[in-house]
Amino acid sequence: SIASCIASTVNLSLTTEAPKVAPNEEFTVAANFDIPQGAYIYGKTPGETGLPTKLEWILPQGFEKISEIWQAPEEKTEEGLKALIYKGNMQVLAKFKAGKDFSKPQDIILKASWLKCSGMCMPESKTAEIKIE
Repeated sequence: SIASCIASTVNLSLTTEAPKVAPNEEFTVAANFDIPQGAYIYGKTPGETGLPTKLEWILPQGFEKISEIWQAPEEKTEEGLKALIYKGNMQVLAKFKAGKDFSKPQDIILKASWLKCSGMCMPESKTAEIKIE
């Protein structure tokens, strides 16, 4: 049914262990993908089939992204082609450095897009944000 198809979109949320950040301080934000049961999304590198999951971070003035660590994907064979996928809960850890003129609070925004597959594949995109103080 269409309703169950809509209800089972991938949820995206941002969390951090450092709600309080000082100017020039490094901190990590986790992008949490909650993938519905029976569905999967492709990795940053999808393999030989599928589309990559893309993350676009929108940072406050003066902030910089230092690194982005993706969980290791699962390997799946689709019609003889290798795909790199995620199921269940997946996290990407992004490390940032606060600007030297950081004045609180500021929002970090993530625009993410992916291909969600469960039988058929549908492109999805979501925006999540987190306040850094």
